[in-house]
Amino acid sequence: MRAFNLKKLTLVSSIAVASAVLVACGGGSGSDQPHNNTDGGGHKVQTPATNLSGLEQAKELVRTAKLFISDMDAVQNVYKDTNNILLDKQQERISVSFAVPKVVQNYLRKNKKAELTSKDIDKINKEVLGNDDITLKLSDKFKAILANDDTLQVNGTLKVISKNEKYDITYHNFKDNLTSTKNSTNIDLSFGFDKIIIGTGSEKVELKANQNTLTATGTMSKAVTMADGFDLEDAHKQGTTIQKGVVTLSDLQLTANDSVITAKELQIAMLDISNKIDGKMLTRTLPYSLTIDGKMKKAQPKTDVELILNLTAKEKDVKNVLQIEKNDKVVEKSGKHVPMTAMLNIKGNVTKKAGTVIPLDFQSSLIRNNSADIVLKKLVANVEGKEITVTGNASVNDKNEVAVSSLTLKQNNAQVVLKTNKNGKIVSAKDGKVADIMVNGKDYGDIFDTGSMITAKFKDNSTITF
Repeated sequence: MRAFNLKKLTLVSSIAVASAVLVACGGGSGSDQPHNNTDGGGHKVQTPATNLSGLEQAKELVRTAKLFISDMDAVQNVYKDTNNILLDKQQERISVSFAVPKVVQNYLRKNKKAELTSKDIDKINKEVLGNDDITLKLSDKFKAILANDDTLQVNGTLKVISKNEKYDITYHNFKDNLTSTKNSTNIDLSFGFDKIIIGTGSEKVELKANQNTLTATGTMSKAVTMADGFDLEDAHKQGTTIQKGVVTLSDLQLTANDSVITAKELQIAMLDISNKIDGKMLTRTLPYSLTIDGKMKKAQPKTDVELILNLTAKEKDVKNVLQIEKNDKVVEKSGKHVPMTAMLNIKGNVTKKAGTVIPLDFQSSLIRNNSADIVLKKLVANVEGKEITVTGNASVNDKNEVAVSSLTLKQNNAQVVLKTNKNGKIVSAKDGKVADIMVNGKDYGDIFDTGSMITAKFKDNSTITF
């Protein structure tokens, strides 16, 4: 039986799709030179058109594929080390900025107080934060108020003092209602703020959002109190399950260093599944739907990209197909599978190391039809105004890793079919032949892997090297 892991399947279904063509053709040239729009013989690249001869259509497909592969490779090389948008110090400060209101909220609840005073912060520093080597100092205008509905509201500036540094955190209309003393089967919690400013100068981090930037809604099988002491695992042991839950993050913007990250929407839907093992009922919470809609801007390398990802499985399939095993793994029942669909859209501009701007514009659609296959229904990429389409499928092993894949690249009436092995390497015959370059069923050339490079050789003896 196959272990079920939505995160792994997300990666297989999105990231691997865009890189599949890249890997299959050896990763591209990685050149940082601007596109010269010529083939190996120095001929000007023409805009794809069906009135081209079969030979020219074959060459045009290879040229466009070469640009697509080279662009993807260059982007990967430039951006592989840019996932650390924030410095470690900045990440720690953000964590503190969200932890402080929670500490204040717990203190006010425990002491049955509605508003924080300077005397209260002295007690918090001594009794709560003493072991954390952090001291808080309030400004005159800092206010933290716990409303009757258990919602905490924070405004103003406080100073955080640790062994290594001092910095300010300024809250603008911060509201936390992610916990509640209300006992109910319905979950309706929210969290938000207009702005949080952390630090100053080159280390400044600014977060902008709205009053409901994070919401959690759903239904429980029994009434619960979502206070700080609530523990989902304990609730499971008592027979309480999540019938359906949805967590949504929206309209959050982070500005730091030279980057602006905008999360228009990030939504995860989840539910609980349960089954008995050796007379004991086990329950686990599983995500079954993921939506990401975001944007990234960077000054260096200059970047302006929008990304949308949707990954969805049906609730009934998750409930009926998945089960928990003795080793605590969630697996698909023997002979059954959870069908899923995924859509990925990326559009915008990125920059190579030498400063060349690369316009990205592609959309992909995938379907997981059975437990062993993921079908790339369609990936459409626009490369310098020329459209190339990729379809294919991938067999997946028990670890949800791509074992083997087949990809078909099409443009006009030309097509090439590529196959890769479990290591993502291109499959070739003993003579190095990788694939035929076909136009309307007629062979106009071959693609060869010489070990050091991938080369397309056409029937007129001209070549194009990837």
